[in-house]
Amino acid sequence: MNNVGKHNKRSAAAGLAAVIASILVTDWSKSGERHQHYRRHAKEQRQANTENPTVGVECGMIHHTRRVILSEGGTRDAPAMMVNRQANRETGMENDRPRVLLLSFGYKYGTPLDAQMLFDLRALPNPFWVAGLRQGSGLDAAVAAYVLESVEGAEMLTLLTSLIHCAARTWMAAGKGRFIAALGCTGGHHRSVAMTAAVTSRLRTQGLDVTSRHRDLDREAARQQLTAGLENALGTEDSGQQIL
Repeated sequence: MNNVGKHNKRSAAAGLAAVIASILVTDWSKSGERHQHYRRHAKEQRQANTENPTVGVECGMIHHTRRVILSEGGTRDAPAMMVNRQANRETGMENDRPRVLLLSFGYKYGTPLDAQMLFDLRALPNPFWVAGLRQGSGLDAAVAAYVLESVEGAEMLTLLTSLIHCAARTWMAAGKGRFIAALGCTGGHHRSVAMTAAVTSRLRTQGLDVTSRHRDLDREAARQQLTAGLENALGTEDSGQQIL
């Protein structure tokens, strides 16, 4: 292939990427703008087919990609559709979709993508700094008591229960489908887990169809075990060096 052909192929590939990106992010909410965009794109495609056969092939690929995107997710919802699919996998709701999900998480591992409400619990008393509680989790009675029986934790529990109950009922009454409230602390191991479990229990007693999931609980536990193992190994090594 000569240099001109290679250049045309690279240009066509770049054009393909650019147009696909525009398809994904363009706001199609205004029908007039959508119609103008489509006419302009069709005109460019006809010109490209006439001037350069290589570009014509690439334009055909673009047109096929556009049809796939629009057939799967509609028009303006295409980017949201992709985000929602990732969120469903992340929250464990891809197949089984409860009415209301309370999700605990750790900020160090990233925030959930598709939560209707997100609460930051990092200002609550942290069991991590208590030697007897650090290795436990928010599901342990002693850890939960440390968080929830503090002045701040008790007040937060009452307020979160009322707010999430009201927001979830309003959301479902509007026909919006599932409702996700995400509660986060630093590692998703102590405070957010304890609060999520407590709020879930209270909401169930109030008749709400709610389930809970602790996204980062196992991940943080594994990290703590690894850290403890390394500290023990380093401590043993240091003691051996001192003896020698």
